[in-house]
Amino acid sequence: MTEYIKVNALERTHGERSLLESQLNLLDVIKILKNYKEHRKKELLLKIELKNKTLETLEHLKILEKSLPRAHLIDKEESADKESFSIEKQLADIRSKLEKLQE
Repeated sequence: MTEYIKVNALERTHGERSLLESQLNLLDVIKILKNYKEHRKKELLLKIELKNKTLETLEHLKILEKSLPRAHLIDKEESADKESFSIEKQLADIRSKLEKLQE
């Protein structure tokens, strides 16, 4: 058995308006979700492309590093020590020569 309820025109209009607004809101949410999915897909593709470009660049850098000559840099402290040592040795040699000449 089915029961019916009498609804006046104002309640019916309000119910229809509420139902239509809910449908509009649902369609907006669906549209936003589709837009989000598209942007997310583009983002992932760009990330993959960036990763590939980065790996490719690293490979190019390795190749370039292998093809360029190596520079042997001496630390400033080591070169300063060597210079002071050679200067001191030269001074000692000159002093010994002077002593020999004075004898």
